[in-house]
Amino acid sequence: MPSTTIRHGWFGTQVAVALAVLLVGGHASGADLPDGVSLRAVVDSTSVYANDPLVLKCVLRNEGKQAITLFGPFDPRFGGVRIEGLPPGAKEFKPLSALEEEGGHFVRPKRWPLEPGQAVVCYARVFGGMATAGKWQVRIRVKINDKEVTSPVVTLTLAERPEKHRNILTESFSDIYGCVLRGVDCEPEDFRKAVELKDVFGDSPVGREIAQVQVLHALDNAGSARARALVLEDVQKHRTKLGLVAREYFDLATASVLIGHKEYDKAKSLLEGIPDPSHRQATLLATILADQPKKQKK
Repeated sequence: MPSTTIRHGWFGTQVAVALAVLLVGGHASGADLPDGVSLRAVVDSTSVYANDPLVLKCVLRNEGKQAITLFGPFDPRFGGVRIEGLPPGAKEFKPLSALEEEGGHFVRPKRWPLEPGQAVVCYARVFGGMATAGKWQVRIRVKINDKEVTSPVVTLTLAERPEKHRNILTESFSDIYGCVLRGVDCEPEDFRKAVELKDVFGDSPVGREIAQVQVLHALDNAGSARARALVLEDVQKHRTKLGLVAREYFDLATASVLIGHKEYDKAKSLLEGIPDPSHRQATLLATILADQPKKQKK
């Protein structure tokens, strides 16, 4: 039987209204960032199909001489980070809802300091909000020192998907979206239909997302530590196919499943292998520390 896994909003109810409330205030461009502070979005590839899932790594570094203050955790699940996109031919950026906002947590305004020399990252996935082929610009928006700032844009080239695949994705989008959104917690029917279509999309981001859910679903439903060890071989094979950003995100998801089965050492090894600190990583490590039995003193 699957365990009660610590998800922490892994495939999280949309909180767009909450985000809009949390991040109202003065706006500044990236050029108005405090001295020594950098904000950027990183992707594995800038060439994808329209409506492909997009994984972004949002990086905030404070290399200045003074601490900066964030408006909540640097994490889309808590309203601290927003993703925006400029469609082809458009003049204004529009909000792109990250899957991590689904099942996110509304938090009361709280100051989160980032001291000089510190950095923090988070991961966000956009799926279904970029259906138009062409050149897109994507950026992240954060509130720093009571002022909204935006990162430099990342330009993406979205190609039109082959008609056959485009029609299949359109017809089955709700099933695939439900599978990707909820992950190992998705409805059995969404999971079944999505897995049936996995090979249609091959090694595209849609195919990889479905494969990711499939392998983690197997890990979560393995009946013993020995069975999980065998499934972890498939997890590793899937991991090697991913770019750096997607791999770090996948490691967080894998660690979450392992923690739910009290595989603390394996989860900790994955988490400590992610070089940049994030709120989610810290939360999962804290969960291990709180749950792991105390070693007996000799």
